[in-house]
Amino acid sequence: MTTAAITPEKSAFLLGRWQEILDDPAFQDYHQRVETDEFGNIIMSPRPTGKHDKTCQLICQALNCLPGDGGFLEHDVLTDKGIKITDVLWVSPSHPWDRDSAGPIIPAPDICVEVRSPTNTTVVLAEKREAYLRAGAKEVWICDEDRVHFFDPNGQIPASKLCPWCPDSVSEIRRRLGEPLQQAAKRALEGSR
Repeated sequence: MTTAAITPEKSAFLLGRWQEILDDPAFQDYHQRVETDEFGNIIMSPRPTGKHDKTCQLICQALNCLPGDGGFLEHDVLTDKGIKITDVLWVSPSHPWDRDSAGPIIPAPDICVEVRSPTNTTVVLAEKREAYLRAGAKEVWICDEDRVHFFDPNGQIPASKLCPWCPDSVSEIRRRLGEPLQQAAKRALEGSR
């Protein structure tokens, strides 16, 4: 896959359009997801399910083990295909993103994670994956049911290079994260007797 940088003109257009959407009173109390396509058209999606949110939280917890500020949930990213909202992300300590900024992340986070929801098609997920990689992501993870699929700019990879301990199964992530918590809870309960 080739990485094509977004042109300054397109970047300015998409960022300007995004600001228009943010400033529009019609979207001030809108609780659905809003993204744009490469032409600045609005794409609206319903809020994800509780299962989707729980999966995002688990992956975010896994990314919290990496250096820096850990994982983040849902943030807008500037891509050549518009402003996209990644479900989970991680940025390295050297990434230029201003964590106090409300604007889109430029360049894309080091790791962008998309968790399939009922409204996501395989085509839409593939388009977002490629857009994140072209925008500078080092890896994109796609979670489909219990499986986590890892991609870098060269295509699918068997495991994450940035988070090599992370398994390719959401249930295994849950188990690995739960063990220390269960052990700590058990010790706390035993200590209180």
